[in-house]
Amino acid sequence: MIYFYFPIDGHNDNIYYAKYLFKRIVPKYSAYLCYIYYAIFPFLEYMMMFNPILLLYNTTQLKFQVYYLNELLQNIGKTRQNIYLPRIGSSLMFASATTLFAIVAGQLLTNESLKILESAANSRWTSWSQANRRSLLIFMINAQKPFVIGTAFYICEYPFIITAGKFVS
Repeated sequence: MIYFYFPIDGHNDNIYYAKYLFKRIVPKYSAYLCYIYYAIFPFLEYMMMFNPILLLYNTTQLKFQVYYLNELLQNIGKTRQNIYLPRIGSSLMFASATTLFAIVAGQLLTNESLKILESAANSRWTSWSQANRRSLLIFMINAQKPFVIGTAFYICEYPFIITAGKFVS
């Protein structure tokens, strides 16, 4: 289910920066520009799917590189050593780069969620209504659960990579 905030009337200046910007820069045409701005909302669902598709592509690319590297390692021998060693090196480089992109994306997501949690904790919630306090409490409980991208064998999280690096060295 996709939820759209349909801006009918009210205090949309607090939600959408574009409406405030239109009123400030071109007040005469701000209503028309706001209607155009609101008209692109249904198309945002396709734009929001870009990051999950990119993550899916990166993990599929990583899986392909690992399978390819495994194939090269199984077929390596003394007769083909001069052919396979450069391929193994380049495959390791591409697999490492693909893994690094997934790790960095996961760490950036974790950092942003921690910033949101800190901002929620530092807000002046004591002056809020009871319903807003309850919403903040639910949000903070859910935000404390770490969001980890991965499977049982592959985890994209910075502390895991540091621990694995210390274990190997």
